[in-house]
Amino acid sequence: MMGARIGGSGSGSSPKKKAGTTDKEDTLVMDTKLNIIEILEFILNVRLDYRISCLLSIFKRESDENPSVITSDGISQGLKNKNLENIWSQAQSIFDETTQTRYIRMGLPAANHHNEGNYSTSEENTNLDLDGEGGKKFLRVLLHLTMHEYPPLVSRSLQLLFRHFSQRQEVLQNFKQVQLLVQDGDVESYKQIKEDQDDLRNLVEKSELWVYKSHSTDDDAPGGKKKKKKKDDDDDDGDSKPKKHPAPRLSAQDKQESAIDLGLGPPLEPEQADNYKRIQQILVRMNKLCVMQTSSGNLAPRRNEQRLLRNMGVHSVVLELLQIPYDKKEDKRMNELIELAHQFLQNFCLGDRANQALLHKSIDLFLNPGLLEAKTICAVFKDNSHLCGEVSERVIQHFIHCIETHGRHVQYLKFLQTIVKAEGTFLRRSQDMVMQEVSAAEDVLVFYNERASFNTFVNMMKEDRNRMDYDDSSPLRYHIELVKLLACCTEGKNASTEIKCHSLLPLDDIVAMVEHKDCIPEVKEAYINFLNHCYIDTEVEMKEIYNSHHIWSLFEKSFLVDMARVATAPPDRRHADKALESYVINSLMTIITTFFNSPFSDQSQTIQKYLDEARDFWGQPYVQQYNSEVCMTFGTASIA
Repeated sequence: MMGARIGGSGSGSSPKKKAGTTDKEDTLVMDTKLNIIEILEFILNVRLDYRISCLLSIFKRESDENPSVITSDGISQGLKNKNLENIWSQAQSIFDETTQTRYIRMGLPAANHHNEGNYSTSEENTNLDLDGEGGKKFLRVLLHLTMHEYPPLVSRSLQLLFRHFSQRQEVLQNFKQVQLLVQDGDVESYKQIKEDQDDLRNLVEKSELWVYKSHSTDDDAPGGKKKKKKKDDDDDDGDSKPKKHPAPRLSAQDKQESAIDLGLGPPLEPEQADNYKRIQQILVRMNKLCVMQTSSGNLAPRRNEQRLLRNMGVHSVVLELLQIPYDKKEDKRMNELIELAHQFLQNFCLGDRANQALLHKSIDLFLNPGLLEAKTICAVFKDNSHLCGEVSERVIQHFIHCIETHGRHVQYLKFLQTIVKAEGTFLRRSQDMVMQEVSAAEDVLVFYNERASFNTFVNMMKEDRNRMDYDDSSPLRYHIELVKLLACCTEGKNASTEIKCHSLLPLDDIVAMVEHKDCIPEVKEAYINFLNHCYIDTEVEMKEIYNSHHIWSLFEKSFLVDMARVATAPPDRRHADKALESYVINSLMTIITTFFNSPFSDQSQTIQKYLDEARDFWGQPYVQQYNSEVCMTFGTASIA
């Protein structure tokens, strides 16, 4: 009986063991087939590179044999139709695997089927036949793999299957992205980028070994320090450590206020500090590759280098760097690296629509309350009408929510300003969405209409003007940017947004603010632009501005006074009020021109007086150099 029980017990556990063994064997087989898929993917990549090389060789041969004609103006006429026909016929042979295989099996050379110029291409291309049957056996294998019940294998097999039936489109798409390194400087840039990219990727993948961790984090994991030390030792003994390359030292300007160079933050091991330093140097070099500084002090894109960085995929490594967890309060060195990474992404997409579209795919990484992330999103959408026109409500609501929960920061408003206007075009859809969200959020709208709040705002203009430019959380600057945002939402004649803005900022409040003796030019500029787009240059004419005393009061107490201040300013340019000059020469003259060109303006003696004052102002040689269009308007104005 006992023996029977023991035997019964043993026979009962045997099927479980066999089932477990079978599952392991099935998983092992599937993983092996996945490795085969990787090999096939590699072969297809090699074939793609070969075909692109063949196309480049064909273009070069045709260009050498039939050089393009240079006109008398020094303009190349490019390839002629005959050249294009030859290129097309030779390019067909790159994909013609089945026909070549059939002729070779019959013992005939490929040249019997193709012309002599294509012989070398055809003969070499037969080596790309995967199975000797023109890809038929390859298709049967892929179809068989798609019928397995192992999702990773099925997914990868389907990808190869789709890729096999879109070979021409794949070659064409990749051929458009080919970038030829013609000059020696391009080759050197490529070598430096490749070396920096590999080094940066290696450091990002091993970030848990060198990024600073607070003591609380180390204490939470038992034996965490020992394991980390052991892992560091193992890493030192291996060959995977990236080689150190002689990097150019940072200039004094680059080192200014650098936490890494000054050694700020928690104490680190020498090897950890060296890793921070290496990433800093890499990011500084990448930033310098993207942009250059013009004589006027502005940044201009270096399009060739931006394209090279895009084709090499440097941005993807930088995006991985931004996702590294670290102690934001203590690790000041890492904060500097994150700032440099965001600066690179902003320069990477400066004036480059392809790079902007590339970063737009990862926009969810930037949808958090960080100000650096907000600035990067602004760079992604800046002057890109396609992206701004398709911005989702979710993105707009995110920034409205950030203002409500994380404070009134100017950078949040900057993004909203960016998406309502692109490439000189005002996007009505974006204007409507932004206006709808802003008008519904009470914490976003901050106006100083009441007497107590108005006096508070006057004190801010007296005290905070000097630090307004560099203080992102300044209430004064926030209010100025808010009024600018409302003006942007009404610019371009949008009746729906104009009506909403009338209730937010009435004419009485505009006049009271602009006429105050302590009102600074920055506030005047924002309010006058709003007045122009919301009340004068509108889709539905506002007769109130022409029939009331408001505009005439502004002329008497503000416009003429500011024009006189600029006209009688001393010639010493070192102490000139450039903000006041910019306001008078641009915003002030624009609203005057718009107002008098309106059919509702009354051609009376009063208007004659103001036009005479404006003409005298614009007749001065010093003022004429700024805005020739407005000068011409006043110079040729006819007074009834």
